[in-house]
Amino acid sequence: PHLKAYDRVECDAHKLDVRMVVMVPSPHGGHEPRKIHRLWVIVIIDVASRAVLGYHLSLHRECSAEDVLRAVKHALTRWSPRELQFSQNGYAEEAGLPSGHHDRYVGACWNEFSVDGAMANVCARVEQQLLDVVGSTILKPQDPSCYSSRRSKDDRPFIESFFRQLAQGGFHRLSPTTGSSPKDKRGVDPDEMANATQFQLEYAEELLDTMIANYNATPHSGLGFRSPLTQLDFLCAKESASIRQADAPE
Repeated sequence: PHLKAYDRVECDAHKLDVRMVVMVPSPHGGHEPRKIHRLWVIVIIDVASRAVLGYHLSLHRECSAEDVLRAVKHALTRWSPRELQFSQNGYAEEAGLPSGHHDRYVGACWNEFSVDGAMANVCARVEQQLLDVVGSTILKPQDPSCYSSRRSKDDRPFIESFFRQLAQGGFHRLSPTTGSSPKDKRGVDPDEMANATQFQLEYAEELLDTMIANYNATPHSGLGFRSPLTQLDFLCAKESASIRQADAPE
């Protein structure tokens, strides 16, 4: 269907194919590295503009309703660039999330929330918050009147395409990557590399934020080589209806 900006968003979780460590202070002095075996990123992307609205990085073994709600909160809250440790030029020109790009996108609400049917996405806690705060309904396979199928990637093609870019353009290039299959390790033990390089969680957080912000400012072949942020501005300027904004205390 013809969708306007913020008509429909897609939300899904992606397991990052990389090992990293958290440096835990030792009572005997110094720090001890503790490996993280699973790291999930939950992303919300606007279908019409392809802009990533928000995300959340989770250290849980499986994604929970709390993680989904934190991603929703991030999408509704004003974004600001981080102070980067790895580079002075990590963010491209005009990079950012919509909420940091213009005031009209702070707290901007969407109408439909398309998910794959995982319980973290469709439980009553998430559904009620989306309805009360965002004014959004959930498109889920559990609804017999919905087109969506369980775990069908074709139903959420835009977020699946974004996850491929996130992996191939970033995390698969790191030395402690596990790759998407055993052959992608190239004979390297990711756990040993994580310890040897001391690749810490903070580095992954910075890398993820810059990659997502830069994606929003990069020309997109599916948008006539406009960037997602440029397309979002174009759609919102074109449409007469004002964007609904969530109540900040809520």
